[in-house]
Amino acid sequence: MANNAKTCVFIGILLVALALLAGCGSPEEKRAKFFSKGEALEAKGEYVKARLEYKNALQMDPKFAPAYFRMAKISLELKNYKDAYGQLSKAVSLDPEYIEARLELAKFLLAAKAIDRAREEMELIIAREPENQEAKILQAAIFLAEEKHIEAIAILRGITSAKPQNHEPYLLLAMASQRQQDAVGTVDALKEGIAVLPANVPLHLALAEFFIKTGNPEAESVLKTLTTLEITELNQKIGLAHLLWENGNKEDADALLEKISAAAQGDEETISALARFHIQRQEPDKAVAVVKKGLATKNNSITLRLLMADIHMTRGEKDLARKVIEECLTLGREPADPDLLTAQIAMAKLQLADGEIEAAEKLLAQVLKENPKSVDGHFLQGSIYLSRRDGVKAVSEFRTVVSERPDFVAGALRLADAHILNKEYGLARDTLQKALETGADPKTIRLALSRVYFLNNEFPAAEDELRRVIVENRDDPSLRINLGDLYAAQKKYARAEEVYLSLKNEYPDNLLPLLRLGKLHASEKNLDKAVAVMEEAFLKNSEPVILVPLVQLYLAQEKTDAALKACQKRISEKPDDVIAHNLLSQVHINRKEYKNAEAALEKAIALKPNFATSHSNLARLYVAQDREKEAIAKFEAAISAQPDQLTNYLSLGSLLERSGETPKAMDVYRRALAINEDFWPAANNLAFLLVESSTAQADLDQALVLAKKAVASNSEAPEVLDTLGWVYYHHGNNGSAHEMLAKALEKSPASAVFNYHMGMVLHSDGKMIEAREKLATALQSSEAFPGRKRAEEIFSTLGK
Repeated sequence: MANNAKTCVFIGILLVALALLAGCGSPEEKRAKFFSKGEALEAKGEYVKARLEYKNALQMDPKFAPAYFRMAKISLELKNYKDAYGQLSKAVSLDPEYIEARLELAKFLLAAKAIDRAREEMELIIAREPENQEAKILQAAIFLAEEKHIEAIAILRGITSAKPQNHEPYLLLAMASQRQQDAVGTVDALKEGIAVLPANVPLHLALAEFFIKTGNPEAESVLKTLTTLEITELNQKIGLAHLLWENGNKEDADALLEKISAAAQGDEETISALARFHIQRQEPDKAVAVVKKGLATKNNSITLRLLMADIHMTRGEKDLARKVIEECLTLGREPADPDLLTAQIAMAKLQLADGEIEAAEKLLAQVLKENPKSVDGHFLQGSIYLSRRDGVKAVSEFRTVVSERPDFVAGALRLADAHILNKEYGLARDTLQKALETGADPKTIRLALSRVYFLNNEFPAAEDELRRVIVENRDDPSLRINLGDLYAAQKKYARAEEVYLSLKNEYPDNLLPLLRLGKLHASEKNLDKAVAVMEEAFLKNSEPVILVPLVQLYLAQEKTDAALKACQKRISEKPDDVIAHNLLSQVHINRKEYKNAEAALEKAIALKPNFATSHSNLARLYVAQDREKEAIAKFEAAISAQPDQLTNYLSLGSLLERSGETPKAMDVYRRALAINEDFWPAANNLAFLLVESSTAQADLDQALVLAKKAVASNSEAPEVLDTLGWVYYHHGNNGSAHEMLAKALEKSPASAVFNYHMGMVLHSDGKMIEAREKLATALQSSEAFPGRKRAEEIFSTLGK
């Protein structure tokens, strides 16, 4: 009995062991199990869990190509393109015969505009599978990318003749016909596809869009058909809403949007798509309502709050945007929560825009602690280092950016800028050439590359890059303007003139070639030709952008009668043009007609009391006549009689500035602000004087507060944009300085002081060619602006 018992126990243990061994299975069986589970999770949209299962499969077999392929598909779905490229490349390297993976890799390369590499993959596939329809479609798409439309059409006709159950060849055929301006062929291709696939939504959408663009009344019929089809994809629903709107069916579009909204139930992607629809259609109130409705269902959503902040920013409601982002930071998320990190990045961007650099850096440190690979975090930190002219640290940050996102053009451009700052022109060139390989935005990259060659005195290479961009973007005249500017910078005036004249003849309504010609002739000291060109421009358009340089040229030639007539012509056409009245005063001053000059300035002040330039010019007029004391007494008396008449403070302050009595001028502006703290012209002028007269941090901080207040009150005034930009420059925030000064120059491109300020920012950023151009423009003016001596000193160091 004892022996029998022992035998039974032994047999039982043996059976359990065998069962356990059977349960473990072979590595191939485990790999298959993990992979199958991953596919099931991926199908349900549970990408994180699915990716984990695929990784488990790879632990069983590190050379299992299908797992890399499925992970690549997930990475593409999540828009993680760097990982997707690596995973697809790995799958193909492990299994060169893996056609599905090779096809996906080729599509990826084509999307990234790496056309040569996409063609290599496509040719390998066709060599292995000559009848592979997807490969042929890809071949046609590559021909289209190369603008070989006839070749593409020939391939696509061969595919469509077999009536494939795939809409892509029909869409590509329509695209090829459209690029050849063959409207009939475009419509025929889409209708042919619809005949084969009558319920296909993309084909109907494409046909409706083409009819709407060409004004074909058949659009109505196609749209009606679309409303009867089953549309499941969100982007297609939103696309239909856009088409309905564009066709004038606004009520139908609103009904469709309401239907989408009703089914959203807090879905962030749907709510975001609806809100952005309304933003595009300039209906911000509806966008706000959509997001509020979403937040009512999903109150803890950071994504929706950030969307609300974006809406506030588009409406100029910066304070409200900041408040919403601050709410995001208080939602009690885990420090590493991706949504929280996104909100912190958004706040850091706002802080940087407002000059709060230390606060922004503190937030960025938190972001990078939780996510050391954060592209946005490193990009912003690199931008801060760049504004401080710390090229070494900036390079380190931007290298991380381009390593994580090779296709992120802004990152590559900033890395190149950092290398330029360090005088590492070869590394800047290499950075941009690597960026070109990604296929992302070749136009912008080649323009930057041309600039690098120019800065390194490699003029033929700079021209070659620019010409390549011109060939690829034939309809953009600004690129040929750049070519003319390149010649002008090298003092190849004849070639520059040839370019500008060609553009003038091709684009007679474009004033830019004439402006460039005028500037070119002025640089050659050929004032007669410069005047002739600007007179031609003035006949077409009397706006200040033409009037100002024309009057300056007349005065340089002492043609005061012509200058007077030009100002009077503009004023007769637009009596309320304050700039024209100010120019008229300068002409009268040159003619020593001081009473007329004073009358012109008083008219300008009456038209626009808070326009600081008029007050400054009035002060200049009194100084020119040695009437400072009389004028100061006059304005002090006016202030005593009417303390609330704030424009008198501006005139008095400007006069004291002109007389060199800066502390007294600052006191006058403070007196005005004591009466009305929202009087933005006084805040603006005081901010400017603070940074001009002091390096104390307390004064710089006060200047920033005052300048921001001025911009908040009048964001359209170029003088306040200039002041805020200049204050940012003194704070070491060159990024925000450049942004503000660019806006100011857009409104007043001929302003000497604006060009001086921008020149100093560019010089600080190491952009010497651009700095020289801006400083040259500033110094061409006879205006004795603050900083003129400094501008002359810097300009003299920049060569010719």
